[in-house]
Amino acid sequence: MPTTEILFGDTGLDGDARSGGRFAVDGWFDPCRSFGFELGYAFLGQEGSTYAAASQGEPILARPFANADTGFQDAGLIAYPNVAEGNITIGADTTFGTAEALLVKTLLAECDRRVVIRLGYRYAELEDDLTISEVMVSRDTATAGTRLDLLDRFETKNSFNGAQFGMSAQRRMGCWSIELRTGLALGTTHSEVDIQGTTTTLTATGASSTAPGGFLALPSNIGHYEDDSFGSLSELGLKLTYTFGCHWRASLGYSFLYWFHVARAGDQIDTTLSAEEFPPGQDTTSLHPAFPSGTTGFWAQGLNAGVEYRF
Repeated sequence: MPTTEILFGDTGLDGDARSGGRFAVDGWFDPCRSFGFELGYAFLGQEGSTYAAASQGEPILARPFANADTGFQDAGLIAYPNVAEGNITIGADTTFGTAEALLVKTLLAECDRRVVIRLGYRYAELEDDLTISEVMVSRDTATAGTRLDLLDRFETKNSFNGAQFGMSAQRRMGCWSIELRTGLALGTTHSEVDIQGTTTTLTATGASSTAPGGFLALPSNIGHYEDDSFGSLSELGLKLTYTFGCHWRASLGYSFLYWFHVARAGDQIDTTLSAEEFPPGQDTTSLHPAFPSGTTGFWAQGLNAGVEYRF
């Protein structure tokens, strides 16, 4: 319809810039700096998106879905003139962190050039939480005053364990130096998905009842799911360094990280619904909404600046 407007969704979530941190400890086992170690940890600060809307019936608020019973587009009403008033609140959060423990071997060491390889272990963790809360109060004559509280929650947790191989090449030009760093970790990604949904009904007389299933999380897809699959995590970094004094260095760098095959909360939603599954439910054998077991790639890029004291 020309007057329909998408108020929330239809785009990616938690894609805005955020702060984070990266820490590293490294050292050499011999004076010639031919064999050493490196420990690192990086994280992104928790990122959240929120949305809230309320209406007493005008404007109309509704949640669109594809009706599996009719094959047509449909909508679940939140607010409609003389029928219902209500509100909806949506919250999405994402957290990410990764750690690595590496052995470092120098392949080439000259006055103005240095090439090293890195081999070791890498761990990464990514968590998503998407919660949708809806309140609808009936204004229809037959059920006036009845309140419905719907809750849908989709949570995912991904953990990666794998072996990492990487190289770095450094070139010095007077007080300046530039370093290119690459890394590839191959291993296993363990994904967990939790889908929860409830509907609490409070009648005008004060009677209350709670049934499993909300709007997008219904008996056909509610549950805990786990999966182990092949995963990879790759990283590319570039750093420019300026040396001043005998031990001090200032640096500015850029890094890009890509994690293949992870479960995100939004990808676990099936928007094809069977109305017979809505609470209290009809004990049907409907396959909708289904658990899609959706996966995608996660990437992050960042700028970093630092000051080092080397001894």
